[in-house]
Amino acid sequence: MARTQTHKQPKMTAEDARTFAGFSTASYSQTMAAIDDRKASGRHTDCTCEPYEDIFNWARWDAMGYHIVRGETSLKIHSYVQCTPKPKTDAETGKEIPQKSYMKPHTHILFCRCQVELN
Repeated sequence: MARTQTHKQPKMTAEDARTFAGFSTASYSQTMAAIDDRKASGRHTDCTCEPYEDIFNWARWDAMGYHIVRGETSLKIHSYVQCTPKPKTDAETGKEIPQKSYMKPHTHILFCRCQVELN
C-alpha cells in the first residue's frame, strides 16, 4: 500500500507563538479548571500560570525554544474547531460547488510554564 503525503503546516515563529487570533472565555475557564484539578492531585501545587500567557500547546513552546519536561502530563481542554471542506467539481459543468463548513470536536493538549525547560 502506498503512503500518502500529509500536509504539514509551516513552522511557527517565536513571535507567532505569542499571538492569538481569538480569545475564548470557555477555553480559559476549562484551562483554569484543569490547573485546579492538577493542583488538587498534588502536582505543581504552586503553579500560578495563566492561559494565553503561560499555557501553550507543544508547537508554540517549541517555536519559543522550550521543550516539555519528560514525565509531565498535559492539560486537556475540549472545544469545537471550524472545518471547511474542499469544493467539489460538478462532473457535467466543471464548475466548483462550494461545500458548507461545519464544526468538529477537538481536544487541545496544553502545557504550562512550570512543565517546560529552555532548550
